Amino acid sequence: MNLLYLSDSYIPSSMANSVHVMKMCNAFANGGHDITLSCYIESDDQESIFVAYEASPQIKLFDIGTTGVAGLRRIFRTFVYRKIAASNRRFDLIYSRDIYSLIGALSSGIPCIFEAHTPPRTRLDHHAFHYVSKHRSFARLVVITQALKDAFLEQYDYLTPEQIVVAHDGADLPNPDVKSANLGRDNVPQLGYVGSLKPGKGAEIVCELAGSLPEYDFHIVGGEVHQVDALRDAYPHTNLTLHGHVSHAEVNKYLKALDVALFPMQSSVIVSGGTDIAKWTSPLKLFEYMAAGKPIVASDFSVIREILTSETNALLVPATDMQQWQLAIQKLCGSDALSKKLGTQAHHDLSSRYTWQVRSANVIQGL
Repeated sequence: MNLLYLSDSYIPSSMANSVHVMKMCNAFANGGHDITLSCYIESDDQESIFVAYEASPQIKLFDIGTTGVAGLRRIFRTFVYRKIAASNRRFDLIYSRDIYSLIGALSSGIPCIFEAHTPPRTRLDHHAFHYVSKHRSFARLVVITQALKDAFLEQYDYLTPEQIVVAHDGADLPNPDVKSANLGRDNVPQLGYVGSLKPGKGAEIVCELAGSLPEYDFHIVGGEVHQVDALRDAYPHTNLTLHGHVSHAEVNKYLKALDVALFPMQSSVIVSGGTDIAKWTSPLKLFEYMAAGKPIVASDFSVIREILTSETNALLVPATDMQQWQLAIQKLCGSDALSKKLGTQAHHDLSSRYTWQVRSANVIQGL
């Protein structure tokens, strides 16, 4: 198929949104589809963009430009995408994670898919979704968790379960030849968290664990400079290393060096705009842990149990119970057999169910 992916993403950027969009477009391209991605392009060197995201240069990038006025960008996208869709009827399908971009494309008559990562947050968002989901061009809704599907069905009683596809996020299988990062002390277990330092992501849990378990080395990969500096000042443990933000293409070398991957999400996770995503989240880094075949200790929430099963492909512990976190870490570091079992099963689950390639096929199946 000839696909048009409409986004409000800035490419490249450190945001998970940009990784998700590029990885999906890469999967569409690898699946034999022609794919055009519309986004805010932040670099004049497109080749470097494909390298940074380990994505196919077959993806056609279209820069939608900007008004320079933040409050008008949403309206600007709507009109730009209306023009693009109307003048390019060669597309077979339009896909978007931004409801306002999709509004502009509906008049083309081309089937449209909307992917949601949260329920509509404002009254305007609600009206926009209602308009899109009742339009004749609306093909289906894609959500990232069963919990989110249930929320949409409860809020919009005219939707049917068949109109909503649950597609958890994913990861690519890493290149086995990637070189491992040089981390920590020799012959000491290396434990780490990779991801954002936004409130609720749980980086403070990792820092506290470093203080209570000096026999292990702990690493945090990710975060803006000011966030990293604040954690370093608050937790000056000698066995804790904060690496800051690294490009997505470099993440796997850090994951390869870890003996245990930590996912200490809390009950409230606040992202840009003040939205709490904890009930619906499908974290990219969790799938990257699985792809790397790492034994995982993760917070025990129902949305996480959609992916992980304790003692099968991870160990799940209460999010704020530091004693349980310590015991789980000691259990893994004390048993090579258990670590290998959990890591192997996590890798198998990822490769069979949660790769970007599998996801991209599922969201358009039957269209």
